[in-house]
Amino acid sequence: MAEIYSVYDLLPEGDEADLNAVCAKMADLVPEGVKVQKSDVVDHVFGLMKIRVELLINADDESIGGKLEDALLSIEGIGNIECVSSTNV
Repeated sequence: MAEIYSVYDLLPEGDEADLNAVCAKMADLVPEGVKVQKSDVVDHVFGLMKIRVELLINADDESIGGKLEDALLSIEGIGNIECVSSTNV
């Protein structure tokens, strides 16, 4: 099984999103074939916060990238996502 280790930043729509609650349920929000290794709320800019999530992705499913990004963008309170890094394991 080929795997990819990716790091994503999830940026909130505004400063009212409960990012800690999103982190707590992150494992339930990603599609099958994706394992959450770590998720934390971290500083972004000018006192704003973001979520940094580290993921182990099963690369055998060719459409997993699209499924993952769709799932992350559909999280309530998240306005944008960014793949910060990605590497084969």
